[in-house]
Amino acid sequence: MKQRNSTKITGSLYLLACLILLLGFSPFTVAQAATDSPTSYQVVFDPEDGSSYKDWHKVTVPEGGKITDRPADPQKEGFVFEGWAYAYEEDGSPMLWNFETDVVSENTTLWAVWGKTCQVVFDPENGTGYSDWYKVTVPEGGKITDQPTDPQKEGFVFEGWAYAYGEGGSPMLWNFETDVVSENTTLWAVWENGTIVAFDPDDGTTEYPDFYKTVVKPGDKVTDIPADPQREGYVFGGWAYAYDENGKPLLWDFNRPVGDENMTLWAVWNKAYLVVFDSENGTEYKDWFKLTVSEGGKISVKPDNPVKDGYVFNGWYSHLDADGKPVYWNFDKDAVTGNMTLWASWSREDNGNHATGGNGTAGADNNSAGNIQDKTDTSGKNPTTGNEGNYFLGFLAVLGVLSFGTLALLKNQR
Repeated sequence: MKQRNSTKITGSLYLLACLILLLGFSPFTVAQAATDSPTSYQVVFDPEDGSSYKDWHKVTVPEGGKITDRPADPQKEGFVFEGWAYAYEEDGSPMLWNFETDVVSENTTLWAVWGKTCQVVFDPENGTGYSDWYKVTVPEGGKITDQPTDPQKEGFVFEGWAYAYGEGGSPMLWNFETDVVSENTTLWAVWENGTIVAFDPDDGTTEYPDFYKTVVKPGDKVTDIPADPQREGYVFGGWAYAYDENGKPLLWDFNRPVGDENMTLWAVWNKAYLVVFDSENGTEYKDWFKLTVSEGGKISVKPDNPVKDGYVFNGWYSHLDADGKPVYWNFDKDAVTGNMTLWASWSREDNGNHATGGNGTAGADNNSAGNIQDKTDTSGKNPTTGNEGNYFLGFLAVLGVLSFGTLALLKNQR
């Protein structure tokens, strides 16, 4: 009995030891867990803008961890913020903290690094007061990346921004791709006399102050062109710079450079006529295809051919001749001289449904004499006789006998 109890105790101790090993407990680990705790450090952000320590941003970071919580970039009048330095080189150059890779290993102070800035002022030289001039702040040694839209001045073409003028008064233009700012700078707009091109819509309602105008440098082409104007009952034909002796407009070629004299271009209007396509298939007028064509012009756009049940579409005709036959419109040659209607011409459809057959009777029975199909099997296979069913019944009978015999043998063995 004692031996059995001893065996039970030994087994219990063995199981307990295994459990301890599985869970990772030991006297040493328990003691270490009681004494060890994770180490963390304080990181302080000094904005170096005159604020006191109590207002500085402070965070706690685990040893070996990255700084994920940092303040918004500070502001300082006349300077631009460049980053946070954890130390400085011998020559005073800041060593910036890399928040993507650097990790904390001790209590740390990060100082704001400030770069000197310069103010850049854009003087449009078009009468605008200083308070409305465009101004930007740029880091010393940096490029100007923010500039205003090109200014406007009546009768002049804007050439660019000058930072100084040469001995002959020629402007020295600022190159925004390469030039860098080293001090407070003023840039002056450079203007050159231009040619004013006015577009007169000649529509009887628009007055000169509302004409579309653009200023072009002499020798350049007119590239700023208004949208084509609209006029009731007319089609716009282009812009004329003059008219010949017969009153025919001379259209301006926009690939041609302008001179040094201001000019006006007049809209050319051609009398327009309404062309209506009457499909004569029951469609109401409001749904008819309509278009406007200039006087003497050809009809270049037409609707899809209409459809009418039981009829064939022949074409579009403008009138009937003396015999009452339609005179078809020739879209390649005929010109429009007034408002007009084109009518659809139709011919009755010839269905061609003539019944033919051996007995002359449409719809004859397919099983009538001469049409009876031969049902003889020519596959070469023997016809089904029904023996497959007899084979299946015999199989079931044999299976039953075998099952009964097996049960009887098992019973006798008991």
